[in-house]
Amino acid sequence: MAKKKIKSKKKSKNIFNNLRMMIFSIVIFVVILVAIIFLIMNSNVKPIEDISDAELEAELEELPVEELAALAQKADDEALTGAARTTSPYIDIGKYKNIQESRVLPIAKKVYSTRTAMISPAANLIRGDVNNDGKLDMSDAIDLLNYLSQDGEKPACSNTVDFDEDGFIKINDAISLLNYLEKGSEIRKNIVPMECGADLPVIKPKLAFKVAIPLNEEEFVRGDPNGDGMITIADPIFILKYMFASGEKPQCLDAADVNDDGIITIADGIYLLNLLFANGPSPPLPYPNPGIDPTLDKLECGI
Repeated sequence: MAKKKIKSKKKSKNIFNNLRMMIFSIVIFVVILVAIIFLIMNSNVKPIEDISDAELEAELEELPVEELAALAQKADDEALTGAARTTSPYIDIGKYKNIQESRVLPIAKKVYSTRTAMISPAANLIRGDVNNDGKLDMSDAIDLLNYLSQDGEKPACSNTVDFDEDGFIKINDAISLLNYLEKGSEIRKNIVPMECGADLPVIKPKLAFKVAIPLNEEEFVRGDPNGDGMITIADPIFILKYMFASGEKPQCLDAADVNDDGIITIADGIYLLNLLFANGPSPPLPYPNPGIDPTLDKLECGI
Protein backbone atom coordinates (compact mmCIF):
# COMPACT_ATOMS: atom_id res chain seq x y z
CA MET A 1 0.00 0.00 0.00
CA ALA A 2 2.84 2.40 0.87
CA LYS A 3 4.57 1.55 -2.42
CA LYS A 4 1.41 2.40 -4.37
CA LYS A 5 1.20 5.80 -2.64
CA ILE A 6 4.85 6.55 -3.46
CA LYS A 7 4.31 5.58 -7.09
CA SER A 8 1.19 7.75 -7.24
CA LYS A 9 3.07 10.75 -5.83
CA LYS A 10 5.93 10.26 -8.32
CA LYS A 11 3.44 10.01 -11.17
CA SER A 12 1.67 13.22 -10.08
CA LYS A 13 5.01 14.99 -9.74
CA ASN A 14 6.05 13.88 -13.23
CA ILE A 15 2.77 15.12 -14.70
CA PHE A 16 3.23 18.48 -12.95
CA ASN A 17 6.83 18.79 -14.20
CA ASN A 18 5.80 17.87 -17.74
CA LEU A 19 2.98 20.42 -17.65
CA ARG A 20 5.33 23.11 -16.35
CA MET A 21 7.85 22.36 -19.11
CA MET A 22 5.09 22.47 -21.70
CA ILE A 23 3.89 25.89 -20.50
CA PHE A 24 7.46 27.17 -20.42
CA SER A 25 8.03 25.90 -23.99
CA ILE A 26 4.84 27.57 -25.20
CA VAL A 27 5.87 30.91 -23.62
CA ILE A 28 9.33 30.69 -25.23
CA PHE A 29 7.72 29.85 -28.58
CA VAL A 30 5.33 32.84 -28.37
CA VAL A 31 8.16 35.22 -27.45
CA ILE A 32 10.27 34.01 -30.38
CA LEU A 33 7.28 34.24 -32.72
CA VAL A 34 6.53 37.83 -31.65
CA ALA A 35 10.19 38.78 -32.12
CA ILE A 36 10.22 37.27 -35.62
CA ILE A 37 7.01 39.13 -36.59
CA PHE A 38 8.43 42.39 -35.25
CA LEU A 39 11.66 41.93 -37.24
CA ILE A 40 9.70 41.16 -40.41
CA MET A 41 7.44 44.21 -39.98
CA ASN A 42 10.36 46.54 -39.40
CA SER A 43 12.79 45.05 -41.88
CA ASN A 44 11.82 47.63 -44.51
CA VAL A 45 11.77 50.65 -42.17
CA LYS A 46 14.61 53.03 -42.87
CA PRO A 47 16.41 55.09 -40.27
CA ILE A 48 14.88 58.60 -40.10
CA GLU A 49 18.00 60.21 -41.52
CA ASP A 50 17.80 57.97 -44.63
CA ILE A 51 14.24 58.98 -45.57
CA SER A 52 14.39 61.28 -48.58
CA ASP A 53 12.10 64.26 -49.17
CA ALA A 54 10.62 62.40 -52.14
CA GLU A 55 9.67 59.44 -49.93
CA LEU A 56 8.20 61.74 -47.32
CA GLU A 57 6.28 63.60 -50.03
CA ALA A 58 4.89 60.31 -51.36
CA GLU A 59 3.70 59.38 -47.86
CA LEU A 60 2.08 62.82 -47.40
CA GLU A 61 0.22 62.38 -50.69
CA GLU A 62 -1.60 59.42 -49.14
CA LEU A 63 -3.06 61.54 -46.32
CA PRO A 64 -6.72 62.67 -46.42
CA VAL A 65 -7.09 66.25 -47.62
CA GLU A 66 -8.31 67.36 -44.17
CA GLU A 67 -5.08 66.21 -42.46
CA LEU A 68 -2.96 67.66 -45.25
CA ALA A 69 -4.81 70.99 -45.03
CA ALA A 70 -4.24 71.09 -41.25
CA LEU A 71 -0.48 70.60 -41.72
CA ALA A 72 -0.33 73.23 -44.46
CA GLN A 73 -2.30 75.66 -42.30
CA LYS A 74 0.05 75.01 -39.38
CA ALA A 75 2.97 75.95 -41.59
CA ASP A 76 1.19 79.24 -42.43
CA ASP A 77 0.30 79.85 -38.77
CA GLU A 78 3.91 79.50 -37.65
CA ALA A 79 5.11 81.74 -40.48
CA LEU A 80 2.46 84.34 -39.55
CA THR A 81 2.91 84.42 -35.78
CA GLY A 82 6.56 83.40 -35.46
CA ALA A 83 5.50 81.87 -32.12
CA ALA A 84 7.51 79.15 -30.46
CA ARG A 85 6.06 75.68 -30.96
CA THR A 86 4.29 74.40 -27.85
CA THR A 87 3.69 70.84 -29.06
CA SER A 88 6.18 68.05 -29.74
CA PRO A 89 8.70 68.90 -32.51
CA TYR A 90 8.30 65.35 -33.88
CA ILE A 91 5.27 63.87 -35.64
CA ASP A 92 4.30 60.59 -37.32
CA ILE A 93 3.52 60.56 -41.04
CA GLY A 94 2.14 57.23 -42.19
CA LYS A 95 4.78 54.54 -41.77
CA TYR A 96 7.46 57.06 -40.85
CA LYS A 97 7.66 57.77 -37.13
CA ASN A 98 9.18 60.68 -35.18
CA ILE A 99 9.93 62.91 -38.15
CA GLN A 100 10.97 66.47 -37.36
CA GLU A 101 7.90 68.68 -37.74
CA SER A 102 10.02 71.53 -39.13
CA ARG A 103 10.95 69.21 -42.02
CA VAL A 104 7.41 67.93 -42.61
CA LEU A 105 5.46 71.22 -42.68
CA PRO A 106 7.00 72.85 -45.80
CA ILE A 107 6.69 69.57 -47.73
CA ALA A 108 3.08 69.19 -46.57
CA LYS A 109 2.32 72.72 -47.75
CA LYS A 110 3.84 71.94 -51.16
CA VAL A 111 1.82 68.70 -51.49
CA TYR A 112 -1.37 70.47 -50.39
CA SER A 113 -0.84 73.29 -52.90
CA THR A 114 -0.27 70.76 -55.69
CA ARG A 115 -3.40 68.82 -54.74
CA THR A 116 -5.67 71.85 -54.49
CA ALA A 117 -4.30 73.21 -57.78
CA MET A 118 -5.92 70.21 -59.44
CA ILE A 119 -9.32 71.37 -58.19
CA SER A 120 -11.29 73.69 -60.47
CA PRO A 121 -10.76 77.42 -59.73
CA ALA A 122 -14.38 77.67 -58.54
CA ALA A 123 -13.73 75.06 -55.85
CA ASN A 124 -10.22 76.12 -54.88
CA LEU A 125 -11.42 78.26 -51.99
CA ILE A 126 -10.83 78.17 -48.23
CA ARG A 127 -13.38 79.21 -45.63
CA GLY A 128 -12.14 82.42 -44.01
CA ASP A 129 -9.98 83.44 -47.00
CA VAL A 130 -11.93 86.67 -47.55
CA ASN A 131 -9.51 88.17 -50.08
CA ASN A 132 -9.04 84.81 -51.86
CA ASP A 133 -5.23 84.84 -51.75
CA GLY A 134 -4.99 81.18 -50.74
CA LYS A 135 -4.21 81.63 -47.04
CA LEU A 136 -5.77 82.80 -43.80
CA ASP A 137 -4.14 85.82 -42.22
CA MET A 138 -4.92 89.15 -40.62
CA SER A 139 -5.63 90.81 -43.98
CA ASP A 140 -8.75 88.61 -44.27
CA ALA A 141 -10.07 89.80 -40.89
CA ILE A 142 -9.36 93.44 -41.76
CA ASP A 143 -11.05 93.11 -45.18
CA LEU A 144 -14.11 91.51 -43.58
CA LEU A 145 -14.37 94.20 -40.91
CA ASN A 146 -13.99 96.91 -43.55
CA TYR A 147 -16.78 95.33 -45.61
CA LEU A 148 -19.09 95.07 -42.60
CA SER A 149 -18.37 98.70 -41.67
CA GLN A 150 -19.69 99.66 -45.16
CA ASP A 151 -16.32 101.07 -46.21
CA GLY A 152 -14.87 97.93 -47.78
CA GLU A 153 -15.20 96.05 -51.01
CA LYS A 154 -17.61 93.11 -51.27
CA PRO A 155 -15.84 89.70 -51.01
CA ALA A 156 -15.78 87.66 -54.21
CA CYS A 157 -17.33 84.61 -52.55
CA SER A 158 -19.87 84.68 -49.72
CA ASN A 159 -19.10 81.14 -48.56
CA THR A 160 -15.50 81.97 -47.69
CA VAL A 161 -16.68 84.86 -45.50
CA ASP A 162 -19.18 82.75 -43.52
CA PHE A 163 -16.51 81.53 -41.10
CA ASP A 164 -18.92 80.23 -38.44
CA GLU A 165 -21.04 78.49 -41.15
CA ASP A 166 -24.43 79.79 -40.00
CA GLY A 167 -25.59 80.97 -43.44
CA PHE A 168 -25.13 84.70 -42.76
CA ILE A 169 -22.28 87.18 -43.13
CA LYS A 170 -22.08 89.14 -39.91
CA ILE A 171 -19.73 90.39 -37.21
CA ASN A 172 -19.54 86.95 -35.55
CA ASP A 173 -17.64 85.69 -38.60
CA ALA A 174 -14.97 88.34 -38.03
CA ILE A 175 -14.77 87.50 -34.31
CA SER A 176 -14.48 83.77 -35.08
CA LEU A 177 -11.77 84.40 -37.66
CA LEU A 178 -9.81 86.63 -35.27
CA ASN A 179 -10.08 83.98 -32.54
CA TYR A 180 -8.77 81.41 -35.00
CA LEU A 181 -5.83 83.62 -35.96
CA GLU A 182 -5.06 84.34 -32.30
CA LYS A 183 -5.32 80.81 -30.93
CA GLY A 184 -4.16 78.71 -33.86
CA SER A 185 -5.54 75.98 -36.07
CA GLU A 186 -6.25 73.54 -33.24
CA ILE A 187 -9.62 75.23 -32.67
CA ARG A 188 -10.77 74.54 -36.22
CA LYS A 189 -9.92 71.52 -38.38
CA ASN A 190 -12.28 71.76 -41.36
CA ILE A 191 -10.39 74.38 -43.38
CA VAL A 192 -10.49 72.54 -46.70
CA PRO A 193 -11.19 73.43 -50.35
CA MET A 194 -14.79 74.39 -50.99
CA GLU A 195 -17.03 75.71 -53.74
CA CYS A 196 -18.40 79.22 -54.00
CA GLY A 197 -22.16 79.15 -53.65
CA ALA A 198 -24.88 81.77 -53.92
CA ASP A 199 -24.55 85.11 -52.13
CA LEU A 200 -25.41 84.92 -48.44
CA PRO A 201 -27.44 87.57 -46.57
CA VAL A 202 -25.34 90.24 -44.87
CA ILE A 203 -26.05 91.70 -41.43
CA LYS A 204 -24.02 94.88 -41.02
CA PRO A 205 -23.45 96.16 -37.48
CA LYS A 206 -24.74 99.56 -36.41
CA LEU A 207 -24.05 99.55 -32.67
CA ALA A 208 -21.93 102.38 -31.22
CA PHE A 209 -21.10 103.67 -27.75
CA LYS A 210 -20.68 107.38 -27.22
CA VAL A 211 -17.82 108.38 -24.90
CA ALA A 212 -16.41 111.71 -23.80
CA ILE A 213 -13.48 113.29 -25.62
CA PRO A 214 -10.36 113.91 -23.46
CA LEU A 215 -9.54 117.53 -22.71
CA ASN A 216 -5.74 117.09 -22.67
CA GLU A 217 -3.07 114.81 -24.12
CA GLU A 218 -2.48 112.89 -20.88
CA GLU A 219 -6.08 111.70 -20.66
CA PHE A 220 -7.74 109.08 -22.85
CA VAL A 221 -10.74 106.77 -23.08
CA ARG A 222 -9.79 103.12 -23.25
CA GLY A 223 -11.21 101.53 -26.39
CA ASP A 224 -11.37 104.74 -28.46
CA PRO A 225 -7.98 104.60 -30.23
CA ASN A 226 -9.04 106.87 -33.12
CA GLY A 227 -10.17 109.52 -30.61
CA ASP A 228 -13.48 110.39 -32.30
CA GLY A 229 -15.53 110.20 -29.11
CA MET A 230 -17.36 107.06 -30.25
CA ILE A 231 -16.61 103.36 -29.83
CA THR A 232 -17.67 101.69 -33.05
CA ILE A 233 -16.44 98.95 -35.38
CA ALA A 234 -13.97 101.54 -36.69
CA ASP A 235 -11.95 101.25 -33.47
CA PRO A 236 -11.00 97.54 -33.67
CA ILE A 237 -10.28 98.09 -37.37
CA PHE A 238 -8.00 100.99 -36.39
CA ILE A 239 -6.10 98.76 -33.92
CA LEU A 240 -5.71 95.85 -36.35
CA LYS A 241 -4.59 98.09 -39.20
CA TYR A 242 -2.00 99.72 -36.94
CA MET A 243 -0.68 96.31 -35.89
CA PHE A 244 -0.80 94.38 -39.15
CA ALA A 245 -1.29 96.73 -42.11
CA SER A 246 1.03 99.68 -41.45
CA GLY A 247 -1.93 101.77 -40.37
CA GLU A 248 -1.89 105.06 -38.52
CA LYS A 249 -0.40 104.99 -35.01
CA PRO A 250 -2.89 105.83 -32.25
CA GLN A 251 -2.24 109.23 -30.71
CA CYS A 252 -2.62 107.47 -27.35
CA LEU A 253 -1.31 103.90 -27.30
CA ASP A 254 -3.03 103.29 -23.96
CA ALA A 255 -6.40 103.80 -25.64
CA ALA A 256 -5.61 100.84 -27.93
CA ASP A 257 -4.63 98.63 -24.98
CA VAL A 258 -8.27 97.70 -24.47
CA ASN A 259 -7.72 94.85 -22.00
CA ASP A 260 -5.06 96.85 -20.09
CA ASP A 261 -2.37 94.15 -20.18
CA GLY A 262 0.35 96.64 -21.09
CA ILE A 263 0.74 95.57 -24.74
CA ILE A 264 -1.26 96.02 -27.93
CA THR A 265 -2.20 92.71 -29.54
CA ILE A 266 -4.94 91.09 -31.61
CA ALA A 267 -6.69 90.38 -28.29
CA ASP A 268 -7.47 94.11 -27.95
CA GLY A 269 -9.35 94.15 -31.25
CA ILE A 270 -11.28 91.01 -30.21
CA TYR A 271 -12.09 92.58 -26.81
CA LEU A 272 -13.68 95.62 -28.51
CA LEU A 273 -15.67 93.48 -30.94
CA ASN A 274 -17.02 91.41 -28.07
CA LEU A 275 -17.92 94.62 -26.20
CA LEU A 276 -19.78 96.00 -29.20
CA PHE A 277 -21.52 92.90 -30.53
CA ALA A 278 -21.34 90.01 -28.06
CA ASN A 279 -22.24 91.58 -24.69
CA GLY A 280 -18.61 91.45 -23.66
CA PRO A 281 -17.23 93.19 -20.56
CA SER A 282 -16.47 96.91 -20.50
CA PRO A 283 -12.82 97.95 -20.78
CA PRO A 284 -10.91 98.76 -17.56
CA LEU A 285 -10.68 102.40 -16.49
CA PRO A 286 -10.53 104.99 -17.84
CA TYR A 287 -13.83 104.16 -19.53
CA PRO A 288 -16.31 105.57 -20.54
CA ASN A 289 -15.02 108.89 -19.21
CA PRO A 290 -11.52 110.20 -19.93
CA GLY A 291 -8.78 109.77 -17.36
CA ILE A 292 -5.19 108.76 -16.73
CA ASP A 293 -4.10 105.12 -16.88
CA PRO A 294 -4.16 103.72 -13.32
CA THR A 295 -1.88 100.86 -14.42
CA LEU A 296 1.87 101.34 -14.80
CA ASP A 297 3.11 100.18 -18.21
CA LYS A 298 5.31 101.30 -21.10
CA LEU A 299 2.44 102.68 -23.21
CA GLU A 300 2.07 106.43 -23.35
CA CYS A 301 -0.33 109.15 -24.47
CA GLY A 302 0.35 112.23 -26.57
CA ILE A 303 3.75 111.02 -27.84
